[in-house]
Amino acid sequence: MSSRPPCMCRLEPLPESSDLAPEGVPSSMATEVARPKAPALVRAARLLDVVAAQRAPVTLADLTRRLALPKSSVLNICNTLVAQRMLLRGHDGSFRLGPRIIELGAVVNGTERPVRLIGLTVQGAGPFFEAEVSAATEEAMNVGASIDAAHASHDPRVQERQIREFADAGAELIVVDPVDSQSLAGAAEYARTRGATLVAINGAAGGFDAAVTTDNTQAGFLAGTYFARRFPNGARIAVIGGTRVTAIADRIDGFTRALNERGAFSIVAHVTGDNTEATGYRLGTALLRKHPDLQGIFAINDPTASGASRACRERGVNVPIVGVDGSSEALAEITSGGGIVGTAVQDPRGLARVGVRFGLNLVFGAKPANQTVLLPTQLITASDAEGYEPW
Repeated sequence: MSSRPPCMCRLEPLPESSDLAPEGVPSSMATEVARPKAPALVRAARLLDVVAAQRAPVTLADLTRRLALPKSSVLNICNTLVAQRMLLRGHDGSFRLGPRIIELGAVVNGTERPVRLIGLTVQGAGPFFEAEVSAATEEAMNVGASIDAAHASHDPRVQERQIREFADAGAELIVVDPVDSQSLAGAAEYARTRGATLVAINGAAGGFDAAVTTDNTQAGFLAGTYFARRFPNGARIAVIGGTRVTAIADRIDGFTRALNERGAFSIVAHVTGDNTEATGYRLGTALLRKHPDLQGIFAINDPTASGASRACRERGVNVPIVGVDGSSEALAEITSGGGIVGTAVQDPRGLARVGVRFGLNLVFGAKPANQTVLLPTQLITASDAEGYEPW
């Protein structure tokens, strides 16, 4: 055995982090590589990754558990991302990816592979649909594409023919504000065999690749909550429905759900219209004649609400009406004390803009976890109408 004494080792201090810089990274950047200077951004990115990986909306509790962060910190990050349109908050408080994420993806993809032609068909004429056409046209110009825009005169057969014509013309992307959510599947299948990607806006449609809509359940829920807070239990309320599109079904579902959760309200009538002011007036007149003690009307859009409001004026009764759209006509009644007392807002330009951008992402090969994008809404009443800019 060796009689050599044991080695007495002296521990040297560790070198500065700048001396440990990875190869190819300047020593001045090593500290930043090892320790981000913006940890809040890192947490926000992690949160977006978690939400993006889920097909269903994610609750605050689930995000807190997955991120292993304090609940208050997660909530602050979520609120900031909602304000930046990178997250959307549902009426139940859950979160999903917002339209800004989709818009950013389209900007990147649009520089890599040009699209030649985009087809667009909307339900009919009028300010809402004109706003959709205008925004879609701007988006097409941004990516150097031509756009062929048409309206279907509220006829699903016309819209079906337009979709086929767009496909025959070689449109890579077809965007549709559907007249009828259930009658376009055949045309959609035909267009897809021609290589087209189809996106529905303002309502889903069978056979389409994706949909971009207002959170219509939330819109109805806000309207129902307003009535529940304004009227006592047992109030007699009527619903004027509309055409066969998912947006309208979702609004009515949200409205009745809010009433059911908040008390014993009586929906004395549920009539079906065609989304026009003329039919809103006709049905409103019939409702008031049959139910003279009616206390409130929920109309599925602002034109229907305007027609019902005119019926109330002519009969000399004051029945509060809540619609959906956020139109300038509804805002004028709200601020002047008319029959329309609230409207859940929509953004037709946003629907078309995000619809085109989402569609471009799909054309470029994106495979999102969720094929439906919901845009947020809010209820405008006399108390918060100031500052709201209608479309």
